[in-house]
Amino acid sequence: MSSSSHGYRILLVSSSDFVLGLLKGYCLSNSLKLDVQSTLSAIAGKATAPDYRLVIVDLRAAHAILTKDDADQLSYYFQLKNYRNVEVCAIEDCQNGWHQEALSNFDWVVREPIIENLEHFLSERDKQLPINSLERRQYERRRGRDRRSLYPAVHHLPDSTCDQLHMGPFSLDRNSRSLYLYERNLGLTTKEFELFELLASDNGRAFSTDAIVRALWPKNHRANKSDLYQYVHLLRRKVEADPCNPQWLLTVKGVGYRLNVESQSART
Repeated sequence: MSSSSHGYRILLVSSSDFVLGLLKGYCLSNSLKLDVQSTLSAIAGKATAPDYRLVIVDLRAAHAILTKDDADQLSYYFQLKNYRNVEVCAIEDCQNGWHQEALSNFDWVVREPIIENLEHFLSERDKQLPINSLERRQYERRRGRDRRSLYPAVHHLPDSTCDQLHMGPFSLDRNSRSLYLYERNLGLTTKEFELFELLASDNGRAFSTDAIVRALWPKNHRANKSDLYQYVHLLRRKVEADPCNPQWLLTVKGVGYRLNVESQSART
């Protein structure tokens, strides 16, 4: 964990011993403080602490029909997130229809396999945190450069007049917005395709997380790094043989992501 995040608190609302064990180990190894509550009703009194950066709520432990008090607590910490930049992560199992209406308000949603995906979320979140105050200043300067340099890359893809872009074992079809790996259609969603296409626009270049977020969600000011982490995770599950040890879509610590594919463009 980077020193810039040293000492902040995580609030966990869960009765799961497995999730608690994972978070205790994570916080211990990274010199963080962990507060734990087993019910949603305990959030209001805890989340007002000035140094919370992350709130993790385990929705699996809730009743089939959440009470009005529970709904009020959910609304409370969403407001907290909006005004104090607190990241809010939900753990859910897709078995409660009420949850689906609220999931869009979370920065991150962790599903089965819970432990594996929660570990991935924490790991990806760590990699994007600036190391210290000096790096934060450098990071802000990079953000400024990205604003000036990203959009030419987006709008001027290599051989952008081509219907297809061939990169190593990948074939990107812009007409159908499809990505093929060894001639197998990976079935990407629109946002997954846009993410791969952006990284392919300058193969090997490290794109910052902020620049990617602005490119993928240009009109959504609520989109953030957690949205990007989720799509990177989903994309890796489709393009990588081992998503935990990626060879194509790489994380560049303190910056963002880059594509690591031998590029060869071709017309169709």
